[in-house]
Amino acid sequence: MRLAKKIFLTAGALFLPAMAWPCAVCFGGKGMPMGFYRGFFIAVVVTLAITFTLIGAIVRTVLKIEKRREAQS
Repeated sequence: MRLAKKIFLTAGALFLPAMAWPCAVCFGGKGMPMGFYRGFFIAVVVTLAITFTLIGAIVRTVLKIEKRREAQS
């Protein structure tokens, strides 16, 4: 299962749409002002999604560790 998950994530990273690049200018496209603003918005959304995903993973791990400690007591 873990190997399949890694393969799936790797394939997903390779085939991301063109708008999923790391900066607002790349997100926005051809340098038009509206493109830049749209790109900036998408960049903010992606950054927040990554942040909340990491926070969620940390909280889940802490809760899992605490459950194990309770079960051992």
